[in-house]
Amino acid sequence: MTLRIVGIYTMTSEVANQYTTLLGWSNGFHENDPTARYLLSISPMLETVLVLAIPVALLLTTYYFGLKWTPTSNRGKKLRLIITIIALLLTLILGITTTVTAISDYNTLHLYHLL
Repeated sequence: MTLRIVGIYTMTSEVANQYTTLLGWSNGFHENDPTARYLLSISPMLETVLVLAIPVALLLTTYYFGLKWTPTSNRGKKLRLIITIIALLLTLILGITTTVTAISDYNTLHLYHLL
């Protein structure tokens, strides 16, 4: 249940952020993130794929280690718990920072009457 909620939240915020980023970039705004700026200069499609691949990879890692992998030793069970918690926290932090960035982009686009 937690994995679904965190996953839906993070993917929704990533899609919203990517939409506002591409809309701003297509209207001539300067991207603040140097990595995104470089990827946008190569191809907006490449940047979109890479941005959406990060949360998917984190969610797949959490799913595999949290639900699919069944260790038999106590050490393996502790390792499974640690990996699951770290991956979920990273996914949640990514979702929160992406939401903040999407809100900032939205406010900028709204200020210039593009949204």
